[in-house]
Amino acid sequence: MSPKTEQSRSESPSDLEKLGERMRIARGGTPRDSFAPTVGVSKQALGLYERGEREPGALVVREIAAKTGVDLVWLVTGAGEAWPQTPGQVPYDKEKMGLATDIAIALSEAGKLPAGQSVSGYATDIYEYFTSRPGLVGG
Repeated sequence: MSPKTEQSRSESPSDLEKLGERMRIARGGTPRDSFAPTVGVSKQALGLYERGEREPGALVVREIAAKTGVDLVWLVTGAGEAWPQTPGQVPYDKEKMGLATDIAIALSEAGKLPAGQSVSGYATDIYEYFTSRPGLVGG
């Protein structure tokens, strides 16, 4: 592998690092040691998730969204807005994204995600598949 390729990889954040950044945004100014127990994890585990060093489970991600009020789809994929201003004005189909997220989580829990894929990245791929085929899901 050339040094240029290695440099490009290190400059581009991974899906897990992007998810970790969204988790930090959601947590806001709440200290990690007081926030972690509210979502059922240790301070150390939350730190690993936020740095993109470990992938959080589906329940943790859902708890973070519930506790902070951020949109679950945004937290998992980065699509839409963290805190949508007006219901109904988000630029994605929540039903399809929710289904895509559930499928990706189920595949992850069964150990069946494609090699190199994160839950958030695969959920986005599934969502794009759904939206590129009108009438496939709920339409």
